[in-house]
Amino acid sequence: MLPVLVASDSRAAWLATGVGVSVFLLQRWKIHLAWKIVSVGMVLLLVALPLYRYKQASADARLLIGKVCLEMVKREPWWGEGAQAVKRNYMPTLADYLSEQGTPEEKMQADNNIYAFNEGLTVLCAYGIVGLVLLGTALFLLVRDEPRGSPSVGVLAVYGTFALFAYPFSMWSLLSYFVMLLSSQNSGRKWRPRRTAKTVGVAGVFLILIGYGIYAGKMQRINQALNEYCWEQKERVYLNTHFHSFANETPLVAGYAKVLFMNKQSQEAIPVLEQLVRLRPTLEVYMDLGVCHREVGAYEEARHCFETGSRMLPAFITPRYQLFRLYRCMGDEEAASKEAENLRTMPVKVENEKVRRMRGGDR
Repeated sequence: MLPVLVASDSRAAWLATGVGVSVFLLQRWKIHLAWKIVSVGMVLLLVALPLYRYKQASADARLLIGKVCLEMVKREPWWGEGAQAVKRNYMPTLADYLSEQGTPEEKMQADNNIYAFNEGLTVLCAYGIVGLVLLGTALFLLVRDEPRGSPSVGVLAVYGTFALFAYPFSMWSLLSYFVMLLSSQNSGRKWRPRRTAKTVGVAGVFLILIGYGIYAGKMQRINQALNEYCWEQKERVYLNTHFHSFANETPLVAGYAKVLFMNKQSQEAIPVLEQLVRLRPTLEVYMDLGVCHREVGAYEEARHCFETGSRMLPAFITPRYQLFRLYRCMGDEEAASKEAENLRTMPVKVENEKVRRMRGGDR
């Protein structure tokens, strides 16, 4: 176990394990609760700085993510911005934050991101203060009657600590484990369900399995169409006519957009990319959408996409390079010259051969 933990190179996993062991030991030490709290606090203070220094750039990036998420919370503090709020709204909020109050260091740290790296903050963004209070109340009610020294409390402490620095609710395996962990609480209580309850429960599970089978079949059919898109005309027709049925499935929409973009079907790709912008507005999506708009002659829409990408990630050179190419395409040599100067002088997050070619204005 210890070698695996070390090899994971995960500060969240290390800290979660430490908290879990501490909770397990403190449950067995017969000392006052106040001293237990002080002991845990001192341990956390001792390890906080070394863990921060171990990967300071990553820690600073997480702090930036937290700041941006709090900006989202300010817009809808009580009820939140709905499910998938971070995935759909983080990058646009990041663009506004960096434009209005971002420091030079934060502009260099910014990167594509769709997670809050804190499940409490994720719930707060999605469902607001009300949702967070309901979640906290439910967890408290589940563990309050656990017997002294119960190992499940320590396991919950491990999971809860890890959830403060990662996104386990977005991984089906860890989410399933959390549900099973909660279902095991207070398992010592005897409860004998009536026959009607058993029947309803079995029927509910059966219906869920049927629904999942239908859903999985549909997803498999769409993936088949994506794989055969290039050489099967019927698959192109199928995807075009059934797009509405998977328009909210981000991986499938992204796959469809990629197929259209790679096949240079710019006009067909635009509505798909616009839907992907609503689902997952990353820099790459805006760049592809801008290129498609440019190819069909919609220059103002293309400029909006490239400028939005530049505001999102100011230390990435691609948006400025695409603006340079756009102005060249429009015949605006003065604007192109200004962008060429920006390309030569702007600081970038990573300097490599591709960046050097873009600085030189290579096509």
